[in-house]
Amino acid sequence: VASGGTTATNAANIGDVQNAVANLSQNLTVTDGTNSGTVNLKNQSLKVAGANGITTNMNGQTLTVGLDSTTNNKVNDTATAVGRTISLGGDTGTTTAKSLTTGDVNFGIKSGNGYLTTAANGNDVTLTVNEGAVKDAAVSAVTVSTDAATDNPVTITPTTGTNSKDYKITVDTSKLAQKTNLAYTADNGT
Repeated sequence: VASGGTTATNAANIGDVQNAVANLSQNLTVTDGTNSGTVNLKNQSLKVAGANGITTNMNGQTLTVGLDSTTNNKVNDTATAVGRTISLGGDTGTTTAKSLTTGDVNFGIKSGNGYLTTAANGNDVTLTVNEGAVKDAAVSAVTVSTDAATDNPVTITPTTGTNSKDYKITVDTSKLAQKTNLAYTADNGT
């Protein structure tokens, strides 16, 4: 059969077909962006292999790439951990629960009564006792009741200083003898 030439509707013979495919490449070049390789499609197969937690599965014309079970479990565990909430509790009450899924977590630690100061630096929160405030509160908490009776032999006089209160106690022995009934008992009870 003679060649049909270049007319599209003419029949082609074997020579026309061989000439048409002679210039086609049988090689497939593949690259990962850094490395490349060539597969001769006439007598070689392209193999896609998984590594570092990646699996591959070929079924008919479908290539499935996924995570192996260990990696998949780690991803799920990470998602679960990030989804957990954190809250702090005190002597009374708790803070609002926070989760890393909504952003960074930050809890402020503050003094509520002036007896402590807080300072945050790096990974540390330092609590410092305000000794002056504690001493002032202790001084304010102490009260002395005095008996105003004229025959009271004991007189207590408070003197307030910085963070302290001193008490001067005076005993009038002349009033003490009149007010106190003294009795003597020997060690052996006689």
